[in-house]
Amino acid sequence: CQTTPKVPHIALLDSGVGGASLLVHLRDKIPQAQYIYGFDNGGFPYGERSEEEIIERQLSVAQKLSDAHPLDLIVVACNTASTLVLPHFRQKFTSLVVGVVPAIKVAAKQSLSGSIGLLATPATVHRPYTNQLIRDFANSCQVTKVGSVALVEEAEKKYRREMVDLEVIAKELTPLFLNSSIDTVVLGCTHFSHLIDEFKQVAPRQIH
Repeated sequence: CQTTPKVPHIALLDSGVGGASLLVHLRDKIPQAQYIYGFDNGGFPYGERSEEEIIERQLSVAQKLSDAHPLDLIVVACNTASTLVLPHFRQKFTSLVVGVVPAIKVAAKQSLSGSIGLLATPATVHRPYTNQLIRDFANSCQVTKVGSVALVEEAEKKYRREMVDLEVIAKELTPLFLNSSIDTVVLGCTHFSHLIDEFKQVAPRQIH
């Protein structure tokens, strides 16, 4: 008797389309899974929300999805939310829970100059969790932190196939370009991966 393999159910949560970039990679790795994407458009953008509101909204969205689907894995596909909600999720849900946090450790290891940038939402940039990552993994590096909500909005526009504003993008990245020693930048927001081509287009020099 041959049993039918269980189809894993995976939920991704974000305030907008940022986590869609993760969905693409997950589908490549686990093509047999059933995916559910939770857009909290009512809370967009999370970078301007209070910590309490983000936790409450994420728990509410996750609970609704969990009630409707037999979830095996919950992916908090948002750096801003992940720096806050992971302990709450793991206490509340029996599903496996993973999140995304700024890749400070990776950037510090690969930087040749010892000078890295962190590009994220204002909330993620100032979060104690992020500062602890820097102390733990980039203590010997110079870290320039830039927080931007405008880039999140530009990423949403691009995903909707609307025209993005290169002048806005260039302006938001200016603090990183002013530091000529920065050779590596951490994209600490899943939205920003949608704008990599635009980042390269406005950059005055090559930055990884």
